Amino acid sequence: MADYEFTTEWDLPAPRDAVWKIIRNPQNWPIWWRGLESVGEGRPGQADAVGGIWRLVWHGALPYRLTVDIEITRVEPPALMEGRISGGLQGTGCWTLQEQGNTTRVRFGWYVNGPRPWMSLVAPITRPLFRWNHNVLMEAGRHGLNKHLGGN
Repeated sequence: MADYEFTTEWDLPAPRDAVWKIIRNPQNWPIWWRGLESVGEGRPGQADAVGGIWRLVWHGALPYRLTVDIEITRVEPPALMEGRISGGLQGTGCWTLQEQGNTTRVRFGWYVNGPRPWMSLVAPITRPLFRWNHNVLMEAGRHGLNKHLGGN
């Protein structure tokens, strides 16, 4: 399988609790995250969100849509949310938030592979394009979240 590891860090001028309040609610991400077309709840989770499943439909700079289901597997408010990814990609994703003075460092790690054999065959060619597309989407997320928090 074609393995991909994407790590993104955002420094946001807001307290961690304010950032956490937004990150912990995936159903609201399309409000501020350009490129995330929709989020639907497939199964509600427990009170801490663990066990909940969300279906996310992404459309980045490349001409295709990616649909993934994320099952929330671990939550440690207000610092960590982790999930298992299935659908168009398989693997794990993890948000971590660290307060640093008046800012919050948000780190998102996305450790996935393409579930179809042909993806492994084309990975040497497509890897740079997928990385670029991921970076475009993540920058849109950083910009949108910053603006949603009242920044520029």
